[in-house]
Formats: sequence, structure tokens, C-alpha cells
Amino acid sequence: MFRRYRLAVVASLALAAVALAEDTAKAREAFLKGQTLYTASKYKEALAKFEESYAAKPHPATVFNIARCQDQLGDFVKAMTSYKEYLRQSPQASDADDVVKAIAAIEQKLQAKGSQHLLVYVDPATARVSVDGKDIGASPAAAAIPPGSHKVVITAEGFDAYERAFAMSASRSMEMTVSLRPATPPVAKVEPVKAKDPVKTEPTKTGVAKPPATVEPTKPVKVADAKDADMTPPPPPPLSTLITDEPTPAPKRRVFTWVAAGTAGVAAGLGVAFSIAMKNNEAALKMLDPNRTREQATTLYNGAYGMGTAATISFITAGVAAAAAVLLFFLEGA
Repeated sequence: MFRRYRLAVVASLALAAVALAEDTAKAREAFLKGQTLYTASKYKEALAKFEESYAAKPHPATVFNIARCQDQLGDFVKAMTSYKEYLRQSPQASDADDVVKAIAAIEQKLQAKGSQHLLVYVDPATARVSVDGKDIGASPAAAAIPPGSHKVVITAEGFDAYERAFAMSASRSMEMTVSLRPATPPVAKVEPVKAKDPVKTEPTKTGVAKPPATVEPTKPVKVADAKDADMTPPPPPPLSTLITDEPTPAPKRRVFTWVAAGTAGVAAGLGVAFSIAMKNNEAALKMLDPNRTREQATTLYNGAYGMGTAATISFITAGVAAAAAVLLFFLEGA
């Protein structure tokens, strides 16, 4: 049984690794093409490749490059949304200060045009967001809103509607995060119970109503005299269990439990190490150096995505091993 379980776990991990490798290859190819196009100032074509890369394998570095392309194309609403999404996915990024400066620059550009950026995150993501009666899309919903008083309405099937009045600043963007409450089911209507008809009485010849017939009480059951009852207590049951002095069995050793727990710990440690190495390669990769050759970019990209894939597999292995340790703890102790 344990062998079949281990084989199933190994097969699942192998299939997951193959799928991750295929997605990584597609994302890598599109990402490198996007970098080449961006260096050639072909921002629209580069944006399409970066979006293709993100669809194959989401990654914060790709979101950052998407924001750069949208910023260069003058699509400030989408660029602001992408910059903020990058900070949500990678809040500890080494270039977070540069991204904040880019956001401030877009705020100034929008202010010059008489509007400001509004971004709304909603749970569930299928909810629709409207401002002043105009639909601006699903979460994350973004739009350029003129300064002043406005009203946002958020609706989703199966959830209570959300309404809020807000004031849009002329110089600062605004971000909302809303969690809708599940709709309350309607309360069932309870009808009052009708009173029963009163008991009818039959009139007599004298004109006086005849009362309803009464029921005679039942006669009490006669209890036998104490002298007639057999008060002798029953004899005790014979001892049928043989008590023996046997030694207490030794507790079972959970060998496989500790093996699975150790595997989970090692895999989690490797995942952390691979994640650190991936972030180091990301920092170098996001610096779009025009003097960087394609081979150098490929090396950095392969390193970042290779470490990312290894970290993902390590964390998956740690999770599976931890679950197996819990299961084996009960199985071996049975």
C-alpha cells in the first residue's frame, strides 16, 4: 500500500514538472522577443509579447515590463494599473522606489489632463464596477475620473450590492479593495394558525343546552403486595473473562512518518533558496540595458525562470510530503 502511494505521488510530481517546463519554455520565448522589441522602441509589439509571456506563466518581472510598454505608449490608466499590480505581487521588490516614482509621474500627467486614476479590487473578481452609472469593468477595474464627488456601485450575482460615495483628489490616485457579502436568503412567511371551532352542544326539550359527555377516569391498577413479590436479588453473573498478566505492547515506530516530515523540511528549504536566487536574476533582468546581448539576456532569463520552476517544484514537494506525513502518522499508529 505504501509503495503504491509513493508511486502515485512521484507520478503526480512528474506530470506537474512537465507542465511547468512547457509553460516556462513558451513564456521564455515570448519574453525574450518582447525584450528585443522594447530595445528597438517597438513598444506596441513588445507589449503583445510580454502579455503572451504572462499568459503562459505569470511573473512579477513580466508585469513590470508590461507597465513600461504601456507607459511608453501613453496609456497611463493601464500603466498605472500594471505598476500597482507589480507592487501587489512583489511588495519587497528592490526597485519599488523607482516604481513609486513612475506612479507619481503618471499622477502628474493625469492631473494636467483634468482627471485622476481610480483602481478597484473586488472579491469576487467577477463583480462589475460602475462609477456614476458608467460601467468600468470587472476587478481590477480602473478608469480616469475627474476630481470631485462620485458614487461607486459594485454588483455580483449571489452577493449584496455595494454602494459608496467618495471624493476624487485632483493630484493623487485612489485605490479601493472591497469584499462583497453573500446575499441573505429571504425569510419564509409564517401564516398564523387558525383557532379550532368551539365544541357544539345539543339543546334539550327544556331549552337548556346539554353539556358534553364526560369520560370516566380509568380504574387504578392494583399493585401486588410486597409479601407476594419475589424480592430476592438475582444471582451475580459468572466471571467469564480470564484476567492474565501480559506485558504492554511497545509503541509502534513511525518510520515513514519521519521520512515524509524530513522530506517536507528539506524541500521547503530548497524552495526558499531557489526563490532567493530567482529574485537576484530578476533584478538584473529588469534592467533593460541596450548594450546587453541576446545571449546574456537568455542566460539571465533562463536563470530566473529555472530557479522559479525549481522553487515551485520544491514547494509542491514540501506540501505533498507534509500531507503524506500527516496521513502516515495515523496509518502507522493504527
